[in-house]
Parts: sequence; structure tokens; C-alpha cells
Amino acid sequence: KLGTMALPHLGSRALSGLGQTHTQAWQHYLKVFKSSDLKTQKALAYGLKTIHNPELIKALIADLTSNSVKEESRLIILDVLARLSHKEGKWDLKHWWGTRPHDEGPYYNGVKWEMTEAIISAIEKSFPGFGQASQLKVLDLISKNQIDPSKLKLEGVDTLFSALEAQAPNAQHISVLKKTALDKSRPWDVRAKAARKLSDFQNWQDPKAVTTKGKGKKKKTIVNDKLVKKSAELRKLAIPAILEVLAQWEKELPNLKAKSSSRDLVEASIQDFWTAPVVIKKDLTMLAELANKVSDEAATLAWKKIMFALYRTLGERVVEAQKIVESKVGLHNPGYYRAVADMYLLDKIFVERAKANLNWDYEGTRKAAKAVLDMHERRKSYANSPMLAAAGMAKAKEHALKNKGDIELGKTLFNKQGCIVCHAVNNAAVQKGPFMGTAGSQFTREFLIDSVLNPSLAIAQGFPTYQITPKPGKGNPAFGFLVDEDNTNYILMSSAGFYQKVVKEYQEKKEIIDGSMMPPGMVFTLNLHEFTSLIEYLKSKQ
Repeated sequence: KLGTMALPHLGSRALSGLGQTHTQAWQHYLKVFKSSDLKTQKALAYGLKTIHNPELIKALIADLTSNSVKEESRLIILDVLARLSHKEGKWDLKHWWGTRPHDEGPYYNGVKWEMTEAIISAIEKSFPGFGQASQLKVLDLISKNQIDPSKLKLEGVDTLFSALEAQAPNAQHISVLKKTALDKSRPWDVRAKAARKLSDFQNWQDPKAVTTKGKGKKKKTIVNDKLVKKSAELRKLAIPAILEVLAQWEKELPNLKAKSSSRDLVEASIQDFWTAPVVIKKDLTMLAELANKVSDEAATLAWKKIMFALYRTLGERVVEAQKIVESKVGLHNPGYYRAVADMYLLDKIFVERAKANLNWDYEGTRKAAKAVLDMHERRKSYANSPMLAAAGMAKAKEHALKNKGDIELGKTLFNKQGCIVCHAVNNAAVQKGPFMGTAGSQFTREFLIDSVLNPSLAIAQGFPTYQITPKPGKGNPAFGFLVDEDNTNYILMSSAGFYQKVVKEYQEKKEIIDGSMMPPGMVFTLNLHEFTSLIEYLKSKQ
């Protein structure tokens, strides 16, 4: 493996180094690039991306805008040019990126240079010459290279492209995105882009709907009722659309290969939907009512989102969800009981309601209710296992080292206990805290046990907890992962997955504090078998 990765890298770096200083070298490099197959072109492009030479740029632009060059090759050339559109700015001897990885493009501080405008113009000119599917790839490539597509003059943009780029949704955008995400003839990466945008729109509210004026005691909130209502109407279109999409994807899931990027996209999209923080809490009522009008699969996702908002053990628990869960709105809905079983909810109210629905006239409800009772029957086999809080951490560690757990139960607990809020196990999911998708191959069983029992024993590199203390009278301290920083703001992510912008001007100090943002005691509500099953699941992630 080392040879296959290291040798091309060293060769490419050597060639690009020569190309930056010797005209003859990059000319030969480009000649080989043009005469090579696609696989070789992709490898050679790695070196071309580092050569900021005006003459090379002009030669690449000529090929990008030429009808005689194949579309696949022009996509590779566009990627090279997008990468060369900026240079890395000089370090100001003050700002730095810290320990958290920067994954939003090739530059930490991209600056324009003499060929920037020519490259941008060439991208705009070449865009109509790409097919519809390739245009979406162009969008991806330029975005990854820190070029804002919304600021380009791109002719021939189809309705899907417009919807993907829209900052404020309308009914047409939502319709196009839904249609695209459900279209089985589309590639999965295109369908996933559409679904992600729909997910964004389900939380959309016009920025002008609720505004503030003044500071301190004179601070006043101004509500524009007309815009609040209009925003809610658009969300009422987006929420059922994303539910229908993800429910259909669940049906398609069994047909996807066990280990494939397509399956990762589908599983991540579904999980990100119901575990994401609830932005507009009033919409939970609408979601519960909607669950009675959609398919069983869609209803399950709706109820899982509502129940997770209430039962999550980390971050903000949405107390408004309790009235919804305990009301009669989901009493005969199969999605209600499916969600209870999927999330391992043991409250007596669910048992009583499940028993009462074993003879309901809809088969889906009967089956879902029975699944809840079956879950309780399975739990009887380990219900007498000592509770972790009573047994103590030493006994819990000993038990988890000596015994095997249930991987499927551990997976359920990973979600139910809120681990999924900060720790993705899928590369396609929204990444927040340390990635746990390879925990089993990275860490020993003992290390995993210790880290779960006492999270502050070891802090993952790049994920220290920051405290930002404001100047007197300028608000309260802010805590979280420092995910970004510029000349004006700090951007923190809380344990609940919310992002917070902190204005530097009003802050007194920024410091790393001892301990993990993951609080101790998150597993103390489990018994020893359940705790061991959670460890078993983490150990299974290779």
C-alpha cells in the first residue's frame, strides 16, 4: 500500500517542482497529459495543480474551451484550473488554523493572482458545453476550490442547478429537488445533493422574519408575521418532500451493495435527518400530524425525529416533544411503534399502548406494536444485569473485557444514548466530533471502555474544548469545538451539533479547558450487558 501511494506522490511532486521553475519541464508534462488516457490524466493533474504558470494556464484554458477535447478530459482540466484560480496567501505571522483539520478547500487563505480573472472567465465560457450530469460535477469542483458558484455567470443552468444553488426556497425548487432525489435513473451522488438541499429547506426561515435591534437592555426583537407565515408554508412543502424521499430510499437500501459509497450516502442521509438538532420546535407538531398522512416508512422517520428530540441524552432536549409523544396523535400509527422499537425506548406508556394495538384493524400497526413487546421480551434475558451506576466503573470495565455483547443492541444504544450526535460512523454523514467509523481497528477494547466511561482520559487530536470568555457586560461564556476562525468571528460547535458565531471584538480571552466536551455518566443509565453491547458495536467498526 505504501508503494502505491508514496511513489506517485513523490514523482508528481518532483515533476511539479521542475514545472514551476523550468518552461521545458511543464511543456513536456502537459504534452504527456494531453496524450494520456483518463486514468493517467487524473494522476498527472495532481502535479499540474501546483504549477502557477501563466503560459500553462493559457494552454489549459484553450483545451477547456475546445470542442475537440472529450468532456471527461475537460472536467479534469477544469479541476486543475479551479485549483490554480488562487494562490496561498502569505502568512501574517499571527493567524493559524489550529489543530482541527481544515477541509473546505485547498487554501487556508486563498488570494487572487494575475490569472484569476482569466480562469474564472474560462469556467463561465465552458460551462454550457458540459452535459447536465457534468454540470453538477462542475459545481462540485469549483465549490471545493473555494469558488462561489452563485457569483459566476453560468449560462444554460437547468432548473436543478438553480434549486441546488438557491439560498431561499420556493415551491418550484422543492418540487425539482424532490423529483431529482426520487429519480432512479440519476446517479446517487446527484440524488444525495438534492436530498441534502431539501433537508436544509425543512429548517428554512427568512432571515428578515425575526430580527433584533439595539444592544444590551435596549435590545428588541422584531417579528415580521407575514414572513414568518410564508417561511412556515415553504417548510410545510419541504418536510413532507424529504420524508417521502428518505422513505423511498429505505426501500431501495436492500438493493445496494453492503460496502459502497451509494449505501453510505443513503444511510447517512436517513440518519442525519432524524438525529439533527431541531431548529424550529413548533414544526414538531406539524411533523406528528403529517405522520398520519404518509407511508409507514416515512411515519417512522418522523416519529424517530420527534422522539430523539425528547430522549437525547446529550445537548438540548426539546421538552415540547413530550406533549406530542404522550398525546393521542400517534396512538394507532405504525411509525410511532416502529420508532419506539428502533430507539429502544422502555417507558411503560409504550408497552401499554402497544398491547392495546395488538388487535388494531391495520396490519402495519399490529406488527409494529408487537415489535415493541418483542423488544421487551428480549430484554428480559439481561434485565437482571446490574446497573452500571450501581456496579461502578471498575466492575463495568471488568465485565466488558471478559464478556461479549450484542452488536445490534450496541448499535441501537449508540443512537439512543446520543453518541451519534457528535460521532459519525459513516464517512458520508455530517462530521462533527471524532469519527468512530474505524474505532475497532484504531483502538483496543480496553481503550474504548476507558474512553466511554471517562471521556476526559484522552482527547482526540483536533477536538479540544474551547471556552471563550466575553468582556464584562458582553454576554455569557461560549463553549465547544473551534471549527473555524476568521478576522471577525470564532465559530464553535456545541455538543448538540449547533454552530455558534462569536464576535471577536467582544471577547476577553480564548482558552482550551481541561476535559472532554462529552460529559461523564452518559452510560450510567445502562446495565452491564447493555454497556458491553455498546463496546461490542464500537469494536465491530473496522
